[in-house]
Amino acid sequence: MRLEGKTALITGASRNIGKEIALTFAREGADLVLKPEIAWGIGGVASNCRELGVNTHIVMGDVSDPERVDKWSVKGIEALVK
Repeated sequence: MRLEGKTALITGASRNIGKEIALTFAREGADLVLKPEIAWGIGGVASNCRELGVNTHIVMGDVSDPERVDKWSVKGIEALVK
């Protein structure tokens, strides 16, 4: 499955399953928006994803708050992975 040209928002991306999902999506070519539950470790995950050649952004805040999400200025998200 190739995900080039797609953008995925992945929550819980700093560790465990969320981290592995982020790396898998990056290997498949998806650009990523990473939303960690905790900030610890997310920089390393983002760096690893960027090394795989995909655009990677880190966002903080509550994904259920539409005003917060609008401030992220991220357009065209095709997948949300929780």
